[in-house]
Amino acid sequence: MRRTILAIVVALALWPIHASAVDLMVFGLKTTSDLLAVCTTPESDAVHKEAIHYCFGYLEGAVGYHNALSTHKDMKRLTCYPEGTTREDGVRAFIKWAQAHQNDTKLMGEAPVIGLMRSLSAQWPCKEAGR
Repeated sequence: MRRTILAIVVALALWPIHASAVDLMVFGLKTTSDLLAVCTTPESDAVHKEAIHYCFGYLEGAVGYHNALSTHKDMKRLTCYPEGTTREDGVRAFIKWAQAHQNDTKLMGEAPVIGLMRSLSAQWPCKEAGR
């Protein structure tokens, strides 16, 4: 009897996850399209909060890695965002770029970090060579 009750409680606890419009497997992010799906998860979705935090974390990790690599003299900067640019600015730039290219299967099929950096480079290109 206890096992049955426990199984019912677990099933009910997990039920909202299964009702989500965003497939939780998308959090594995294989493509730029996957990243767009995560970053545009509607507020009504059961995993909205997790998806948005994942989106912001992904952007912050990618930009942090880019910044670390580009401090070396032989590494070229891919994007030169102005001081004061926020994570929200970066996510908005990505979403705008990705939605504009949604029908381009080549771009949207690329690794999500490639699409993200393409979007940031389009929004904030580097004016000087290598900077």
